[in-house]
Amino acid sequence: MKKKLSIFSAFILTVILLTPNILYAKETETLKDILGDEEVTYQLLQEKHIKLMQYCSENFKDYKSYKWYGKTVAMMVGTGKVGGYPDGTL
Repeated sequence: MKKKLSIFSAFILTVILLTPNILYAKETETLKDILGDEEVTYQLLQEKHIKLMQYCSENFKDYKSYKWYGKTVAMMVGTGKVGGYPDGTL
């Protein structure tokens, strides 16, 4: 039993070492990554609103996705008309 456990442990360790993205946080997506090269339309913003909300949560310290304004503000950021301040607030 100990030998099987050792082989399994070695396998898990090898998998973790060969996949460094497990150990590090994913790099934040940009608005261009989220929206692509398509023309920004209301329909596109509706389709991508979850990713836009995640983007806002990661980039603006005063943004709260669970607030009543969360989706609307994220979609406004997606239009490029709202970008926030240098101090990381909206």
